[in-house]
Amino acid sequence: MNPTDESYRDWKERNLPWIEVFFRRPDDDVERWLAFQIDRERDKISFGTLYLLRRELVETGFSVEKIQPESVFSARPLEKRPFASTMLTCTGIDLLGKFLAGHDADDDRNQKCQSRNGQRFKAFCKRFLHISEEEMLWELRNSMMHSFGLYLSARTNRTYRLTSDLDGQVVKRIEGENWQISASSLYWAFIAGVEEYEQAVRANYRLEENFARMFPKYGTLEMTR
Repeated sequence: MNPTDESYRDWKERNLPWIEVFFRRPDDDVERWLAFQIDRERDKISFGTLYLLRRELVETGFSVEKIQPESVFSARPLEKRPFASTMLTCTGIDLLGKFLAGHDADDDRNQKCQSRNGQRFKAFCKRFLHISEEEMLWELRNSMMHSFGLYLSARTNRTYRLTSDLDGQVVKRIEGENWQISASSLYWAFIAGVEEYEQAVRANYRLEENFARMFPKYGTLEMTR
């Protein structure tokens, strides 16, 4: 599709509402959320998947009585639940990796030993979170998501520890194959990465095309009573 064609402009106008819904910030849809809680005659409502994830992250990582913009907590370390916050963040990277790649295939026939999910996860980390140690983060993600722990198979000979300290470095080598992951730095790298990815989708028609391919399946979630 040629971005100078009129057909592309029409296509972009159709996709714009999807982009707006998906990239809403945690405090953007508060009124709709509260209205749904109050209106007992309404039994379902849809929200952007990323919006719901970012809401969960704010409520999980910080002590809040009501939802607030992420910017309120800017440059602050996570206040609670670093394990749950890291797992949610990794889930967000999984989600955006699909949108970036434009597919959700489970395996690669040409690279049977490497999952497509791992490729997408690491690609998003490298491009938008600017993490060069994406392999270590992928290993930590697997350990936490599959066994709620920091143990990895003996084949890697690596050990990990998770901290809430905010030192600006997401992944840090302590000594040898001992690595430290900052839950707080990962969270803020993810939020910055979301903002950067949104701008890239709006500016790059190939990324927008990939985004549009995934949105019908992963873009929204329907909340029901």
